[in-house]
Amino acid sequence: MATPSQHPQLRILSLPADHAYVRTAIGAVGGPDEGVLVLPDPPVPGAPAGQWWPSPAWEPGWLTAHRGELDLVHVHFGFEHRTPAQIREWLDEVERLGLPLVVTVHDLDLPHAQTEAEHADHRERLDALVRAAGAVLTLTPGAAREVERLTGHAAEVVPHPRMASPQDIGDAVHPPAPEREIRIGLHLKSLRANASRGELVEALAQAAAHLPESAGPVGVEVLVHREVRDPDWSRYDAELVALLERVDADPTLPVSVRWIEPLGGPAFTAYLRGLDVSVLPHRWGTHSGWLEECLDLGAVPLVPDVGHLAEQGPPGHAPTVHPAPATAENLVGPLTEAVARARAGRSVSRAAKFARLRDDQVETSRAVHRAVYRRLAGTGVQDHAPPAPGLSQTEEQGPTQGE
Repeated sequence: MATPSQHPQLRILSLPADHAYVRTAIGAVGGPDEGVLVLPDPPVPGAPAGQWWPSPAWEPGWLTAHRGELDLVHVHFGFEHRTPAQIREWLDEVERLGLPLVVTVHDLDLPHAQTEAEHADHRERLDALVRAAGAVLTLTPGAAREVERLTGHAAEVVPHPRMASPQDIGDAVHPPAPEREIRIGLHLKSLRANASRGELVEALAQAAAHLPESAGPVGVEVLVHREVRDPDWSRYDAELVALLERVDADPTLPVSVRWIEPLGGPAFTAYLRGLDVSVLPHRWGTHSGWLEECLDLGAVPLVPDVGHLAEQGPPGHAPTVHPAPATAENLVGPLTEAVARARAGRSVSRAAKFARLRDDQVETSRAVHRAVYRRLAGTGVQDHAPPAPGLSQTEEQGPTQGE
């Protein structure tokens, strides 16, 4: 059982800590937020300064060696490099040390998983973490229902906070655009495992070419990292590269393809700020910070109906959703809707109102986290629910179904 901390602030080992979500939802590293102190990420041997993964805190004995420096552990993500057995051993150490544990379920399925075995391992790791936690949080009601169905543990919903700065949100004013070309962006990056490939590019290109005349002019820009077209790249796909080149060269399609270097955080924000519609390429997923940043910056997010993306966004600010997998036929309607939303624009007053709404969300999120931390660190209570089928023992979800 945990004992009440004698430190003036509750010292939180957040895994990770220096991440945009944690900085906003809980608090910045080293900055006490009404009695909560988020500890810095442990330095990663051999990694550049500021890289939090893979965290040494997951290694055997690390928690024991640093027990006197922390009061509570909060797991978010970044544990996929550990086997399910290693996670269970780590949880045994957490229990021996009397460390309260909070788990926020961000991903019910692993975005990086390449095989069904990797998906199964992720579900087994997550199942162990959820069952051991004194408090379980997640970002949407749908994800909370899945967590409870699969593990028997109730999960409290704390909606995803803003991803852009308050200044950027307030400045994200888009005048009405009844006639100009609407800029639609599809960023494939380096083709993460859960990113759509050629099928989405082809569907989007054809849908954009066949929008109703009332939609007005549109232009689609597809961004791809340069390494994708390097024949020596480990995941080089000659058919995909040929398709991208063909679409780019087709004068009947309102599409251009641009090969770029990876965009850092500020550059990615600037990219989204310049879009009217952002098409998310997810084949599966649970939640998306990308979606939230689109809402912050006034770009209409067009997302597939996978996971719980459709439940994100503050009330009245949901994304536009299309069926998955996308086809030219099923994408025309949602794309037309997204274009119409973009043409309506966002006024100065609406941007300011949205910024205030996001501020309120942040205050609520931090208050919920403080209350959870104080309850667990002060009492050591671990509210275990009755046994239920585990995440790794229930019917398997295919990777294209999302979370």
